[in-house]
Amino acid sequence: VSVPTVHMVAAGQNTLMDAVDVAEAGDIIELTDAGGEYLNDDQINVRVPLTVRAADGLAERPVVMNNEPDENTRSVFRIYHSLHLDGIEIDGQAGTDFNAKYLLRIDGESVDSSMVLKVTNSYLHDVVAGSDGNFLRHYPGTFADSLIFRNSIFSGAGKEGIRSKDESSNSGLYNFGYFEVTNSTFANTRQAAIYIYAGDADPATPEPEVVMDRITCHNCGHGNGRAFYPRGFQNVMITNSIIANSKTDSEFSVKLEGNSMISHSDTFMVSPVILNGTSTATDMYNIDPEFADPDNLDFSIPMANALRMAGTDGMGIGDMRWLADRTSVETLEIPEEQGFVLGQNYPNPFQSQTTIPYRMERQGHVTLEVFDLLGRRVVQIRGGFESAGSHTATVSMDRQAPGTYFYKLSVDGQVTWRKLVVAR
Repeated sequence: VSVPTVHMVAAGQNTLMDAVDVAEAGDIIELTDAGGEYLNDDQINVRVPLTVRAADGLAERPVVMNNEPDENTRSVFRIYHSLHLDGIEIDGQAGTDFNAKYLLRIDGESVDSSMVLKVTNSYLHDVVAGSDGNFLRHYPGTFADSLIFRNSIFSGAGKEGIRSKDESSNSGLYNFGYFEVTNSTFANTRQAAIYIYAGDADPATPEPEVVMDRITCHNCGHGNGRAFYPRGFQNVMITNSIIANSKTDSEFSVKLEGNSMISHSDTFMVSPVILNGTSTATDMYNIDPEFADPDNLDFSIPMANALRMAGTDGMGIGDMRWLADRTSVETLEIPEEQGFVLGQNYPNPFQSQTTIPYRMERQGHVTLEVFDLLGRRVVQIRGGFESAGSHTATVSMDRQAPGTYFYKLSVDGQVTWRKLVVAR
């Protein structure tokens, strides 16, 4: 197995763009200056699979921005192939001569349909160009395998925050195969924080998996009231999220179709949740999250607030980093990226059987087990080698007493846990 080349890049004019231009597939570009400004006089074109990340141990995120008032700098990153951004800041510089229209842009016939866009532990902000401006603009007719956003903060967009839309006629395809936003925060978007549109997808085409879990959303859709709009998707799951403090007199803050569901989520001082088809809303709250200082992007929740125990697993809801004792976006701890995601079981609570979803970004040896509160294993669900991708496992708890249990996913020795509840 070849070892990727790591390019150590200092802050400066076009240093990042030049490194991207000469990088080869699989290379890692490591930004070495804490708080350093990585300035660009043109958009950064990503044509081979790359990782752009902050060096370990930096006290502040490196900042990527444009500094040329030119049409080619309306996008910061123009993405044609897989890109993983980790631990960086992208500043759209709203209100300046250098304001960007898109921080991340996917379009063009040369986009590789196997691409994966992944944004982790990052801060994207201030992308306002008149009535436009998106953190991500994913254009019609360009298809990506996966769009993944984890442990990141997005603030200040002139239009939608994340926009992935397929309006190309008779394509029969979705814009992506997998979409995930987990443990992330959105604030101050003029339209929906997340707008994904199925378009004219052929009913015979399998629908992508859409996972939206533990999202904090403040003042999202302050122009039209919308926060989450998975338009045309039939099986969306929204869980453990907070949607607060926006327009209360618009048509909807969340609109679901088909067999979609939203659960264990808080909608406070926002427009209604609209449910079409057989979509459902369960365990919904109308509780003031009492954010500490939202004007300065501090969405910490007081210790006594009921939302700290309102989740599907009995833990807090919204971006979990705001449940710790922290005071600003710059002091948030950056967790290690594991390469797999263990979803919340559904239904939960349940009487007899439940389904556990999980996703692996690479193949590996998997163990999936259930334990009681004394740490005794009561069920082994999976054990063996599995391929990358989305998986589900059905577990029967007929022989177990009602109560709380934990299920553990281990992939090549890395472990994560969640809680399930048997109720009869």
